[in-house]
Amino acid sequence: MNNLWQTIKKSIKWVVIGGVVLAAYTLIPNGEIPSVMVNGEVIEFPYTDENANEDFIIRTDKEFYTPLWAWNGFDVYVMVKNESGKTQNVYTSPFFSKDFTVESIAILDPNATTIIKEPIYGEVCVEFYNATSSSTSTECHQEKIGEKDKEVLGRWNNIPAPTFFSEEDYQQFISDNNISVKDKRDRKAKQKFEALFLKNQTVYFKVRLKANGPFSVEEFDLEIIGNKGGYGILDPTILTDDFNSYNDGDLNGQGGWSGDASFDVQGVVAKEGKAVENLSQSGDDIHIAKQGTGRADGKITVYLKNDRSGSGENWVQIRLGEVGGNSGDGAAPCVEFGLYTGIWIHRTAGWLEIASYTPGDWICIEMEWQSSDYTTRFRIDGGSWTGWYDTYANWTALDNVVLACYVSSGYKDYWDHIAEEPYAPPVRRIMIIE
Repeated sequence: MNNLWQTIKKSIKWVVIGGVVLAAYTLIPNGEIPSVMVNGEVIEFPYTDENANEDFIIRTDKEFYTPLWAWNGFDVYVMVKNESGKTQNVYTSPFFSKDFTVESIAILDPNATTIIKEPIYGEVCVEFYNATSSSTSTECHQEKIGEKDKEVLGRWNNIPAPTFFSEEDYQQFISDNNISVKDKRDRKAKQKFEALFLKNQTVYFKVRLKANGPFSVEEFDLEIIGNKGGYGILDPTILTDDFNSYNDGDLNGQGGWSGDASFDVQGVVAKEGKAVENLSQSGDDIHIAKQGTGRADGKITVYLKNDRSGSGENWVQIRLGEVGGNSGDGAAPCVEFGLYTGIWIHRTAGWLEIASYTPGDWICIEMEWQSSDYTTRFRIDGGSWTGWYDTYANWTALDNVVLACYVSSGYKDYWDHIAEEPYAPPVRRIMIIE
């Protein structure tokens, strides 16, 4: 199968905290939750991301997994819908930073049958004697009295045992095929599994995870690489928003955003599609916020534009915080960065300038944060990563994104493309027939 790897990439990310696994997805609106019947039980898959421009749609059954003992193993259910229009041969490789393994991966055959034991209930009556009244009474209740075999739809079929993951083969493959893979930081893979996604098929996985030692926080990627094109990625950041689906005008009240009414959606000045602008003639600490999925560790990208051209006060920011804690709505964010005279970040000791920028240009800022020591690092316009900096305040899980600015008369501020990874323009494919 090594020669079958091509250009399809799928990343699934979970976080394990003690015995709790957080699936970093957003909830699908009511009435749109897909499900499947297995062994007489319904498994629902309500969690996913925005799935923009993706060929493979991934969903999971829970947001939080709470196994009693993670080292005894626990199951995670995953649904993958193949919308690429092609049958895909794939490899599945989990990437861990701690000593975790995938004990097995099973694929559901929804049309096969399984025999389960169904309980048989009957009425059981007990007679009681009342010595005071010298009378008897009878009390009856339903009780399990036996079992019977029942044939039900749905059977989990284990994929053959995992094989060794070769980092050398993997790197050679992505280099030969010019595949841009997601930065998995310090996580490494040591197993891989084969699978097949048929054209237009919905595939259901049962992933058996196991911790091989003590841990406090674990985050891992499950990467699937196939053989016939297409693209998909599950964005495990706080939230993803490109503003393109919103009506022009006031952002307040659209898509979960709430705050100052001077933030407007427009498509004239944008990195792609539509962007948010603030045209207030003056105002200090104007802001608007949106709550997403809490992330103890993670990554976010945002495009900022500041038309500051003089010495007057004007800055544009992104703040990350916690709803109900250091929310970032006002003066107490956990993480704060933006454009002023340079690119500045907010630390415990105050503001620090980490880079310069050109006013009027769109600036791509990527940021990663980690809860092990409450630090962040940055990458500007695809350059090198900075070192890790201390932050303004600690957090449990960042779940609030705030757009903030100070606008002086005559200046304009802009925000666009909030996501885990930088904006990638659509690829135009041209067929030449000679």
